[in-house]
Amino acid sequence: MIFAPDLCEKILAGEKTVTRRRVKYDDQGRALPCRYKVGKVYAIQPGRGKKAVGRMRVTLVSPYPGEPLGRLSDLQAALEGFQFILGDGDPVAFEDYWRRLYGSYNPRTMVWRIEFELVEASP
Repeated sequence: MIFAPDLCEKILAGEKTVTRRRVKYDDQGRALPCRYKVGKVYAIQPGRGKKAVGRMRVTLVSPYPGEPLGRLSDLQAALEGFQFILGDGDPVAFEDYWRRLYGSYNPRTMVWRIEFELVEASP
């Protein structure tokens, strides 16, 4: 699974255990199933084509056909790796990051909410 390098560091440090990925649609506008499957182990890559820095197991995927991105609670922002120094989540930082990644933040965007656990970090 591809992440920005700074998010890979958060995964390896145990600070990020959830990710959200936009739902993709077919030509008829139907949501396609999530490509990530519960129980499967995936490489953690700090960019497309980059060497894996670890491996993670998917433990939960939101039900088909995904869920609205919404406005994250402090807890959900913290699980995404966006924390204040004291451990409280920072939903605004998550929204800003999403805007940089996708160009805008629309709470109605349908996403897959994917929970995972670190299996191993690469040496």
